[in-house]
Amino acid sequence: GGTSVGAGAAEAGSKPAAAVIDKPPPKTFKVTVWKGNSFQIDDGEVRHPTDEVNRAFMEDLSQGFVPVELRERNESGMPVPVNINLEDRRGHDPSQG
Repeated sequence: GGTSVGAGAAEAGSKPAAAVIDKPPPKTFKVTVWKGNSFQIDDGEVRHPTDEVNRAFMEDLSQGFVPVELRERNESGMPVPVNINLEDRRGHDPSQG
């Protein structure tokens, strides 16, 4: 009596979809990095690393973490996924656009 190898896998995959937790849709931010580690989020004001908050933001980003101020939770307390589109403009001064 040979048991087919794939038999158990089919059963495991047939759980009802209702068990899947509804994940919030990801939020996308554009972060532009300028000369001297200045940066801006989306089309907001240019921020400079002389400010402690801004320095922490860049440190998180450089280590692959979502910076604290971009982290959110939805109504049910689930972390909202974040996509960060990084634009490297370090060769340019922010005043030059």
